[in-house]
Amino acid sequence: MTLKAQLRLDDYTDPFATFVLPRYYEGRPVYEYLQVVALKLAAENGDITSDDLRNFVPPGKNRKVLGAVLGALRRKGYLEPVSPTKTGVPSSHGRVIWIYRITEAGLRYLEELKAELEGWE
Repeated sequence: MTLKAQLRLDDYTDPFATFVLPRYYEGRPVYEYLQVVALKLAAENGDITSDDLRNFVPPGKNRKVLGAVLGALRRKGYLEPVSPTKTGVPSSHGRVIWIYRITEAGLRYLEELKAELEGWE
């Protein structure tokens, strides 16, 4: 009788490890890229919504990441919610989205990123 703990890693089929984790790490660069774009747009325009960020999602990637991107920046204290508004995307049928403004912490973080990134424009 073989217990699961005795199985070699190759023999163990874990749906989380084989399905979820690869997709998480595959989407990670897009998620981090969109965070930088969101901060840059918020600094340039004064505020940002998911509609503004929508055009920067690479083709073939799921746009559901937009909520995670803006939510993470809000939780980190880099963006602050200003007010709700209706989306301008027709396929979203006027659902409510938030307008965010960049904070001082967000501006400092953006300056740190500028120093690290080559070819910043």
